[in-house]
Amino acid sequence: MDFSKKLRVSSSNKLIVAILLAILLVFNYIASNHYFRIDLTEENRYTLSDSTKEMLKYLDDVVNIKVYFSKSLPPYLLNVSEGVSDIMEEYQSRSNNTIKVSYIDPGESDELAMEAQSIGIQQVKLNVFDDDKFQVQNGFLGIAIYYGDEYEVLPIVTKVENLEYDLTSIIKKLTADELKKVGFLTGHSEHPTFATGTGGDDIRAYTELKAALEKNYEIETSVDLTNNDFIKEIDTLIVGGPRKDFTEREQYELDQFIMRGGNVVFLIDGVDIMPDFSTAEMADVLIDFLAHYGVKVNHDLLYDISHENATFNQGIISYMIPYPFWVKVIGEQIESNNPIVAKLESLVLPWVSTLDITEKEGVSYEKLVQSTTRYGVQSEEYDLAPQQEFPGFEEEKDPVTLAVLLKGQTSSFYKDKDIPAKEGENIGYEEKLDESQEEFKIAVVGDSDFINNQSMAMFPSNYLFILNTIDYLTLDESLMEIRAKNIQERPIDETLSDSSKVMWKVFGMGFAPVILIIYGFARLYKRKKNKKSS
Repeated sequence: MDFSKKLRVSSSNKLIVAILLAILLVFNYIASNHYFRIDLTEENRYTLSDSTKEMLKYLDDVVNIKVYFSKSLPPYLLNVSEGVSDIMEEYQSRSNNTIKVSYIDPGESDELAMEAQSIGIQQVKLNVFDDDKFQVQNGFLGIAIYYGDEYEVLPIVTKVENLEYDLTSIIKKLTADELKKVGFLTGHSEHPTFATGTGGDDIRAYTELKAALEKNYEIETSVDLTNNDFIKEIDTLIVGGPRKDFTEREQYELDQFIMRGGNVVFLIDGVDIMPDFSTAEMADVLIDFLAHYGVKVNHDLLYDISHENATFNQGIISYMIPYPFWVKVIGEQIESNNPIVAKLESLVLPWVSTLDITEKEGVSYEKLVQSTTRYGVQSEEYDLAPQQEFPGFEEEKDPVTLAVLLKGQTSSFYKDKDIPAKEGENIGYEEKLDESQEEFKIAVVGDSDFINNQSMAMFPSNYLFILNTIDYLTLDESLMEIRAKNIQERPIDETLSDSSKVMWKVFGMGFAPVILIIYGFARLYKRKKNKKSS
């Protein structure tokens, strides 16, 4: 090759390099001014939801987020630190400069450590495996969100799955002109919303639910129909497992609340379960009242072929065993067209009673969750022993309803009746409405234990169900979109036979290795064949 030809090749190579550099510069300029990311996960776990983007677009003032993370973290928390940074970058890029993020390592000075601790972000002990032994180091893993003179904190962030929900909830709360109000009804031995220090009561309590709701709503924990008029200010009322019946005046107050467009979550047990597994049939708490709206809670207990395991104690020994009274709702048992449960993977209802629905003029009904077609029901005589025989799994029956949503406008339970007399210092509704003034929303579940502290800890999807329900009733449906992508279960269908379950488990574990082995033998065969032909 002569010199001139070499020169032309060299010039051509330089031109190609120059063009590539120009393309990279243009791409870099575009990328720096137009943020984008491709998320290939099924539930878009690394992409902000549309409701968060919409909220960020219309922020009218600066929100400062301070990330108090130690720089020196154990390896198992590095992914959390990187995940937090990725999410913060998303918030900043979508906010039109209204989200300002700063990263602070409180370990750098005593002043920074005191600053973090003064707002509620405490130092935590982290386990570290170093030099072939476990050690403990101190660190910070908190986030503070400031808006004007107000702030909220996430004291400890050890996973990022729920971080978008937590951040968006706090920002919505801080920037809202007025918060919606959710109240817990009291006066009928309902589940308490506070810790009492007694083991059984604390398990039964709704303290975790109350704490979760406080992120988005103003909470009233003592709505007593006999001596205050809080109910008029409530947007959504939670009636959580009452064990005592209601007076006529209390039912009237509740009825008039609904007639004026109030929303109610009724969690009603058909059977009272004692700590020692003895049972007592509940009084007809609100039975006639709910039947007026078209729903009857039956005095029975459902057991289902789709169920969870429960832990039982025998002396000093604890053991876990499948327990058909802890009904697990999955798949086709969940109504796929309602936003409350559309993306819910499962729901566990311990000791749930069945619901009967009767059509009522002006009211529409959506069966949110149902049983499978292979179940049984105990009524009148109850046996909660886990080792008993459970008849009824062999034959298929029509599924029964376990949770239902009602919407509409209808007549009052007290239409054509006199207003019940006041009791005590009741100052409630004195102008009776015989017909609905506005559309009401009512959710009824035949179980109140599925959202107590114990159940919420054991079954996170129960947490999503109740919060989605309250959001839907309280007209803040945007947060449901964020929650729906946080928990994804892929359980094996409990209606399958044991042999089918084993087959699918073996297939799931062995499929990938078998494919690799087949691919390896195919490559080896092809190489030998090529050698022979050459």
